[in-house]
Amino acid sequence: MPHGGVRGAVLGLLLCAPLFGIDRDLRIDQLHHTSWTRKDGVPSRILALAQTTDGFLWIGSSDGLYRFDGIHFEPYQSPDGKILPNNADLNCLLAMPDGGLWIGLSRGPTSFLKDGKITTYPEPAGAPGNFAGDLARYDQGIIWRADDYNGISRFTGSHWEKVGAEWGFSGGAYNLHVDRAGTLWVDTFHGLICLPRGARQFQKPASLVSGWGPFAESRDGTLWVLDWTPSSVPKVISAGSGRVLRDFDKDARVYRMIADQ
Repeated sequence: MPHGGVRGAVLGLLLCAPLFGIDRDLRIDQLHHTSWTRKDGVPSRILALAQTTDGFLWIGSSDGLYRFDGIHFEPYQSPDGKILPNNADLNCLLAMPDGGLWIGLSRGPTSFLKDGKITTYPEPAGAPGNFAGDLARYDQGIIWRADDYNGISRFTGSHWEKVGAEWGFSGGAYNLHVDRAGTLWVDTFHGLICLPRGARQFQKPASLVSGWGPFAESRDGTLWVLDWTPSSVPKVISAGSGRVLRDFDKDARVYRMIADQ
């Protein structure tokens, strides 16, 4: 589904610095905004954003990995001299609590950057290549990766493991989300599945007749998910109850959702 341009436009808007404690009643034209463009060094076709604990904003793009300090954009090359491949889109970033950054390429291995050192981990056995569609952090620091070709794999501290039939999973995966209860939600071609905290078998939620990603979780713990079933009107539903939260126009194309906290 061609949506790179839309995703890039939406992510581009997120480059504005976050504001805290603002008056929610203010109109958007009453707020101060700063924007950056290509002439300021912004890379083309932005695909992913993440902010690490040191305050840097990291940008994944078709031009590679960029770092933004609030003033300058710069292509990133680690002090140890390693660079990421420049012939593949860098479309997935995940910041970690310890200051590290997971980096996923559209085609190629997934890498981890911390303290200026890039470590690239080989693909799990039986997975000839990957498309890092999404990354999510689970309990005990386990990282899950969605792949539209190979399905799901997980990183347990030293290597990637392919998740298959022994977990009750097969096929490809797209969006991932870990909710506040510790449940891992996965958007697959056949709809949503979930893995409750501590479980070893994926489940199909009984409350959902159908459902796809993307996800957004509100302050009260309600998990919003897009139901974009073919031939039906797109709508947002509650993953917990299946209740319809919002209907969209039949021609709407929704690729990302953010819950206003």
